[in-house]
Amino acid sequence: MLDRAELCLSQPCPLAVANLLVEGEAAVAAIPQSPQQLALWLRLALLQGRHGVSDLAQASLLHARRSVEAASVARREALLLRFGLAYAEHGEEKQAGRAVAESEQLHRAAAERTISFPFPEGKLEGRVGLAMSAATYEETTANAVASFDLYKQWPRNDFEVDLFVSINYDSSRDFNLTWPISQGFAVYRHRLDRHNFLFIDQLVAVNDSTFSTQDDDDDDGDVSVLFSTLFGYGYNFWQGADPSSFQAVQLGVGPRYEYAEINLTRQRDQVDPIAALVYRSRDVPIGPAKWSQVFALATPVNSFDEAFLWSSTRLDWPITRQWMWTNRLSLRYRSRSLEAGFKRLNVILSTGLTCTF
Repeated sequence: MLDRAELCLSQPCPLAVANLLVEGEAAVAAIPQSPQQLALWLRLALLQGRHGVSDLAQASLLHARRSVEAASVARREALLLRFGLAYAEHGEEKQAGRAVAESEQLHRAAAERTISFPFPEGKLEGRVGLAMSAATYEETTANAVASFDLYKQWPRNDFEVDLFVSINYDSSRDFNLTWPISQGFAVYRHRLDRHNFLFIDQLVAVNDSTFSTQDDDDDDGDVSVLFSTLFGYGYNFWQGADPSSFQAVQLGVGPRYEYAEINLTRQRDQVDPIAALVYRSRDVPIGPAKWSQVFALATPVNSFDEAFLWSSTRLDWPITRQWMWTNRLSLRYRSRSLEAGFKRLNVILSTGLTCTF
């Protein structure tokens, strides 16, 4: 019946299309719930739309939607995609977008369920980026940033290293117009199961004015170095379709070495035990973009009189398969400055291109 209606819509026909569609609707409704019935409801809705009876087409699409909801979860993904395409052909772009988005959500959920532990070994992933930021009014400040990231997944372990070097320029300074800062972290995790893991973290910061030294205006050349090593336990509370995409919390303890030389005078050269709470996410999908975050809060365990905060936020927008537009925000804070007048908060915002390999 639907074949005849489609034929009559495409060429002159002695039969009444409206009657054919009514008979076709009755025939489709008599079919038990099945994928075949869904396909026929969708086809009937398209023919009714072509014939100009949009109210009947909407009713047929409603029947099709009920068939989708009655299907098993395993089949619903494909059915929703077909349903969305039918809405698009009928001109219902908003409804089509909802159906396709629901189909994609089911696909991601199914992919996450299929990942078994131990995870498959992945290839070495690398990223190299160049970025900058600048501001000017009465004075001009700028940051040029080079970044480097590596990630490797094994069945029960993974390793990540993220380094960046920033050259800060400030026209208000008299001598040190440019100020180099390098920061980075390395993380090794041994997974006990799909969610629980043990870890070793290493944080390095050199010439970071927030952690150890002032960004002063003399020409003597200050130097600062910070090394923090953490050992502890972590928990993956979200795992993406790819093992390299995750969100986790970590709790660890370990030594922190801090060195600071200001105006050629050693101000700090000591090791303190610290405890830290760390949140990490890597390549979490947000629409077409991917979000990565490291947030660490640490304090010396022998005094608890000082707090350190370290945050690195990265949002990658794909341009091609190899290139991404990367936005990075780095925050560093210490509750007590090394000396009066020194900075306690340091912010680096940059945007640029990243190449993956």
